[in-house]
Amino acid sequence: GDPTPRSGPGGELMAKRLARLALASARCLGRHWPNHRGKWRAVWALSDLGATEFPQELFIKTRDGSEFVDCDIKQYIYRIVYLSGEYEPSTTAAFQAILRPGDVVFDIGANYGYFTMLASRLVGGSGRVIAFEPQKEVVNSLNRNIAHNRARNITVVDCALGASPRIATLFQPPAVDSGHASLHGGKDCSAIGLCEVRTLDTTMHLHEYPLPALVKIDV
Repeated sequence: GDPTPRSGPGGELMAKRLARLALASARCLGRHWPNHRGKWRAVWALSDLGATEFPQELFIKTRDGSEFVDCDIKQYIYRIVYLSGEYEPSTTAAFQAILRPGDVVFDIGANYGYFTMLASRLVGGSGRVIAFEPQKEVVNSLNRNIAHNRARNITVVDCALGASPRIATLFQPPAVDSGHASLHGGKDCSAIGLCEVRTLDTTMHLHEYPLPALVKIDV
């Protein structure tokens, strides 16, 4: 018969060990294996097996050295960065290729700040990053991450951008994370709150923001 304990303390201990092994394997594959077809299917499957062993208050360090605190691993972006050390490798590479010290960056839809923090490190103290994010709870997390990284060249603007100024409703599709919030409600979307919408031109004029070298927009 199968000698593996299936219930009781022995079975629970074995389950925890297997979950930790699956999670460690997922991180090893995500961070060290080259990208190829099927890699992320394997990484995601292993991380699902190890989901019970994700730390409750997760601390994540990215490949470029940025740090994120109190991360909710249920959020897709945090889970990806925890497993691989980076987010959207092609976009990350574009930031690294384009930005130089002293540049100005607009991060429109900053979320928890992965690209905000990446840009901050690339443009340095003589540069500037303007991070737009309309979700209040996400803005709170973004500000905590900025403070933890002591990034003094970042300005957070807690609004959405649109064609005309107004107060609008934010919507969230079902069973997805904060990165999918939108001003446009669709089937089965839920209203998650109100936000201010400004035009980019007015915002730039009001705060005298310089022209950016790079604009990243989540749409």
